[in-house]
Amino acid sequence: MKISALLRFFIAFLLSATSIFISPHSYCGQVPPSQLNTSDTDSVARQDTLNRFYQHLMQSIRYPAIAREEGMMGTVVVSFDFLHDGQTGNFAVVKSVGGGCNQSVIGALKSFKDKNHIIKPGRYNLPVTFVLGDNTPVEPIDAETKALPNLLKQIVVTGVYQ
Repeated sequence: MKISALLRFFIAFLLSATSIFISPHSYCGQVPPSQLNTSDTDSVARQDTLNRFYQHLMQSIRYPAIAREEGMMGTVVVSFDFLHDGQTGNFAVVKSVGGGCNQSVIGALKSFKDKNHIIKPGRYNLPVTFVLGDNTPVEPIDAETKALPNLLKQIVVTGVYQ
Protein backbone atom coordinates (compact mmCIF):
# COMPACT_ATOMS: atom_id res chain seq x y z
CA MET A 1 0.00 0.00 0.00
CA LYS A 2 2.74 2.50 0.96
CA ILE A 3 4.76 1.82 -2.19
CA SER A 4 1.82 2.35 -4.54
CA ALA A 5 0.81 5.57 -2.75
CA LEU A 6 4.38 6.84 -2.97
CA LEU A 7 4.56 5.92 -6.65
CA ARG A 8 1.25 7.75 -7.31
CA PHE A 9 2.68 10.83 -5.56
CA PHE A 10 5.85 10.94 -7.65
CA ILE A 11 4.01 10.39 -10.94
CA ALA A 12 1.51 13.11 -10.10
CA PHE A 13 4.31 15.43 -8.97
CA LEU A 14 6.16 15.02 -12.25
CA LEU A 15 3.01 15.61 -14.30
CA SER A 16 1.82 18.71 -12.48
CA ALA A 17 3.75 21.82 -11.46
CA THR A 18 0.71 23.43 -9.82
CA SER A 19 -0.54 20.70 -7.53
CA ILE A 20 0.77 17.77 -5.59
CA PHE A 21 -1.46 14.71 -5.38
CA ILE A 22 -1.76 12.86 -2.13
CA SER A 23 -4.42 10.41 -3.24
CA PRO A 24 -6.21 9.87 -6.54
CA HIS A 25 -9.17 12.01 -5.53
CA SER A 26 -7.58 14.98 -3.81
CA TYR A 27 -4.77 17.51 -4.02
CA CYS A 28 -3.07 20.29 -2.20
CA GLY A 29 -2.02 23.39 -4.07
CA GLN A 30 0.00 26.51 -3.58
CA VAL A 31 0.30 29.24 -1.03
CA PRO A 32 -1.50 32.30 -2.47
CA PRO A 33 1.01 34.32 -4.58
CA SER A 34 0.28 37.45 -2.53
CA GLN A 35 1.82 35.68 0.47
CA LEU A 36 5.22 35.09 -1.09
CA ASN A 37 8.30 37.29 -0.67
CA THR A 38 9.28 36.95 -4.33
CA SER A 39 8.81 38.62 -7.68
CA ASP A 40 7.82 36.75 -10.84
CA THR A 41 11.50 36.29 -11.67
CA ASP A 42 11.92 34.17 -8.55
CA SER A 43 9.37 31.57 -9.66
CA VAL A 44 11.85 28.69 -9.46
CA ALA A 45 12.71 29.47 -5.84
CA ARG A 46 9.03 29.98 -5.04
CA GLN A 47 7.98 26.68 -6.58
CA ASP A 48 10.85 24.90 -4.85
CA THR A 49 9.79 26.27 -1.46
CA LEU A 50 6.14 25.37 -2.03
CA ASN A 51 7.07 21.88 -3.16
CA ARG A 52 9.29 21.43 -0.09
CA PHE A 53 6.47 22.68 2.18
CA TYR A 54 3.88 20.26 0.83
CA GLN A 55 6.34 17.36 0.51
CA HIS A 56 7.32 17.89 4.12
CA LEU A 57 3.69 17.86 5.25
CA MET A 58 2.88 14.76 3.20
CA GLN A 59 5.85 12.88 4.63
CA SER A 60 5.25 14.04 8.19
CA ILE A 61 1.48 13.88 8.74
CA ARG A 62 0.45 10.39 9.81
CA TYR A 63 -3.01 8.93 10.34
CA PRO A 64 -2.84 8.12 14.07
CA ALA A 65 -3.49 4.48 14.99
CA ILE A 66 -6.17 5.36 17.55
CA ALA A 67 -8.08 7.40 14.96
CA ARG A 68 -7.89 4.54 12.45
CA GLU A 69 -8.97 1.97 15.03
CA GLU A 70 -11.92 4.13 16.12
CA GLY A 71 -12.91 4.93 12.52
CA MET A 72 -12.41 8.68 13.04
CA MET A 73 -12.59 10.76 9.88
CA GLY A 74 -12.95 14.47 9.22
CA THR A 75 -11.11 17.71 8.66
CA VAL A 76 -8.64 19.29 11.06
CA VAL A 77 -8.01 23.00 10.53
CA VAL A 78 -4.90 24.41 12.19
CA SER A 79 -4.18 28.12 12.31
CA PHE A 80 -0.49 28.99 12.56
CA ASP A 81 2.06 31.72 11.93
CA PHE A 82 5.00 31.72 9.57
CA LEU A 83 7.54 33.63 11.64
CA HIS A 84 10.24 36.03 10.42
CA ASP A 85 12.93 33.38 10.90
CA GLY A 86 11.10 30.98 8.55
CA GLN A 87 9.78 28.74 11.30
CA THR A 88 6.16 28.10 12.21
CA GLY A 89 4.56 28.84 15.57
CA ASN A 90 1.50 29.99 17.53
CA PHE A 91 -0.62 26.95 16.65
CA ALA A 92 -4.35 26.88 17.30
CA VAL A 93 -6.80 24.16 16.36
CA VAL A 94 -9.75 25.83 14.61
CA LYS A 95 -11.53 22.56 13.80
CA SER A 96 -10.79 19.23 15.47
CA VAL A 97 -11.16 15.54 14.66
CA GLY A 98 -9.55 14.02 17.74
CA GLY A 99 -7.76 10.70 18.03
CA GLY A 100 -4.36 12.36 17.66
CA CYS A 101 -5.10 13.88 14.22
CA ASN A 102 -4.70 17.45 15.51
CA GLN A 103 -1.32 16.63 17.03
CA SER A 104 -0.16 14.92 13.83
CA VAL A 105 -0.82 18.09 11.79
CA ILE A 106 0.73 20.42 14.38
CA GLY A 107 3.81 18.19 14.69
CA ALA A 108 4.37 18.31 10.93
CA LEU A 109 3.97 22.09 10.84
CA LYS A 110 6.33 22.57 13.81
CA SER A 111 9.11 20.68 12.07
CA PHE A 112 9.02 22.73 8.83
CA LYS A 113 11.38 25.67 8.25
CA ASP A 114 11.36 28.00 5.24
CA LYS A 115 15.14 28.39 4.99
CA ASN A 116 14.94 30.97 2.18
CA HIS A 117 12.18 33.08 3.79
CA ILE A 118 10.06 32.87 0.63
CA ILE A 119 6.71 32.70 2.46
CA LYS A 120 5.69 36.00 4.05
CA PRO A 121 5.41 36.06 7.82
CA GLY A 122 1.77 36.02 8.87
CA ARG A 123 -1.17 33.90 9.95
CA TYR A 124 -2.25 30.94 7.79
CA ASN A 125 -4.94 28.26 8.04
CA LEU A 126 -4.31 24.68 6.90
CA PRO A 127 -7.16 22.18 6.37
CA VAL A 128 -6.15 18.52 6.55
CA THR A 129 -8.81 15.90 5.88
CA PHE A 130 -8.41 12.38 7.28
CA VAL A 131 -10.30 9.62 5.43
CA LEU A 132 -10.24 5.84 5.71
CA GLY A 133 -10.05 3.73 2.56
CA ASP A 134 -8.92 4.60 -0.96
CA ASN A 135 -12.45 4.94 -2.32
CA THR A 136 -13.89 7.10 0.45
CA PRO A 137 -15.26 10.34 -1.04
CA VAL A 138 -13.62 13.48 0.31
CA GLU A 139 -16.06 16.07 1.59
CA PRO A 140 -15.51 19.57 0.21
CA ILE A 141 -14.29 22.23 2.62
CA ASP A 142 -17.25 23.82 4.40
CA ALA A 143 -18.19 27.49 3.96
CA GLU A 144 -16.98 28.45 7.44
CA THR A 145 -13.51 27.06 6.73
CA LYS A 146 -13.43 28.62 3.24
CA ALA A 147 -14.04 32.02 4.85
CA LEU A 148 -10.84 31.82 6.92
CA PRO A 149 -8.10 34.27 5.86
CA ASN A 150 -4.97 32.90 4.13
CA LEU A 151 -6.50 29.47 3.72
CA LEU A 152 -4.02 27.01 2.24
CA LYS A 153 -5.15 24.22 -0.05
CA GLN A 154 -6.62 21.09 1.47
CA ILE A 155 -4.40 18.11 2.20
CA VAL A 156 -5.97 14.64 2.36
CA VAL A 157 -4.45 11.85 4.44
CA THR A 158 -5.79 8.41 3.56
CA GLY A 159 -5.65 5.62 6.10
CA VAL A 160 -6.52 1.93 6.01
CA TYR A 161 -9.08 0.38 8.35
CA GLN A 162 -7.51 -1.77 11.04
